[in-house]
Amino acid sequence: MSATHQIAIVGARRVRQGTGPYLAAALARLGHDIRGIVGTSDGSVAEAERALRQDYHIQTKGYTSLAALLDEQTVDILVIASPHDTHLEYLRQGVTAGCHVFCEKPLWFPPLAEMPGSADDIADAVSRILAVAAVADLHIGVNLQWPFTLAHYRQLHPLPDDAAQIQSFDMRLSPASQGRAMVLDSAPHLISMLHALLGQGDAENLELRWQDDEQTRADIAFGYRHRAGATRVRLELSQSKQQPRPAGYAINGNAVERRVCMEDYVQSLAGGGGEVTMPDLLTESVRHFLEQAGNRAPGGEGGIVHSLRLLHQLVSAG
Repeated sequence: MSATHQIAIVGARRVRQGTGPYLAAALARLGHDIRGIVGTSDGSVAEAERALRQDYHIQTKGYTSLAALLDEQTVDILVIASPHDTHLEYLRQGVTAGCHVFCEKPLWFPPLAEMPGSADDIADAVSRILAVAAVADLHIGVNLQWPFTLAHYRQLHPLPDDAAQIQSFDMRLSPASQGRAMVLDSAPHLISMLHALLGQGDAENLELRWQDDEQTRADIAFGYRHRAGATRVRLELSQSKQQPRPAGYAINGNAVERRVCMEDYVQSLAGGGGEVTMPDLLTESVRHFLEQAGNRAPGGEGGIVHSLRLLHQLVSAG
């Protein structure tokens, strides 16, 4: 039987697109103990406590600072589901306290208005914390769910075993945001798929075209040069404020789309004249992180830093 983890969650309230309550529910379903949650005010903490209790039967204690929670509770895993520009400080506190950390994507990115011209500042700040985590055998993971669809993609289309055979990868996403925020929200999903299929690489001849004046539709194209060769990549973005948001991808032109039944949130992948039901992808992502943390597996520091550098390049193009 796997060990029960003691969990702290920063950002457990459903605000805008927040996943905090869903992460809490997934961890509780898997048998782990939600020791405390962190919010920005007494009111937001009380609201999050009430929602977790009513919606998921999770009884926990709320705090307005992570330091107070860590001082009072025994925690071995920190979940960060707050806005992206707050992640770095929470990550630092979690690692200092000896916690494995599971973070919403991206691991960290500064406010768009303060984004540096070079990715070096972002990479350096994150690398320093990841180095400390590695020495302490702490696993750092990012909640990226799309790679878990690949096992189901194989049931609909052939999936090349050799990265050299992947000539093109296209992805279509529909974030609720617009402008550069749309790219920031969506590009981590694209990068996670490139890593899963092709490994780390470099973006060449990057071009971003806005399809309207309001910057609610964009087309991003580049060549992705990796160890096995080069792959044509395209990311199509179209704002959608309604759930479920259209999404899908194609490998060498063989396309699938994600379908979601909102009544019971059952997800499926459809393409090639067929459709396969998938397990909850968020739970799969959580389960994978817990396995890695339990095995004291390295956190993929190189991949995390590379993803942030590529993310900066894509967002800067916008």
